[in-house]
Amino acid sequence: MNGLYYYPDRVQNAQELIRRIDEMKWLDEYSGDRRYQHYGHTFNYYISGGPTPMPDFLAPLIEQMEGMCKLALMSYDYDGSAPYFNQCTVNELLPGQGVEPHTDSYGYGDLIATVTLGAGVKTIYRDWE
Repeated sequence: MNGLYYYPDRVQNAQELIRRIDEMKWLDEYSGDRRYQHYGHTFNYYISGGPTPMPDFLAPLIEQMEGMCKLALMSYDYDGSAPYFNQCTVNELLPGQGVEPHTDSYGYGDLIATVTLGAGVKTIYRDWE
């Protein structure tokens, strides 16, 4: 798929990151039986309220993702003055759970990064254009 890059085993301190994430408040509204967290730019499952601040412990991961995506970011005239990745959605997926096929909103921007922590997961990406 054009524009898809795969970087295995790149997250530093993954177990510490998992621990810190698990200390944060989990939500389960509107998602069936899985838990999730949203940070940064407003994301809405029909939930009122403004954006939740990005936790400080995510800053190194965001910087790492931006470093790996540097060439792609340059093609979007990104000047580096603010973090490009301004939203983070954390999904807890237990064995047998998954995310239904969907299209991410174009409001997110041209570049989306996916990080898997703790265990591998089969992910299928399709170009719908």
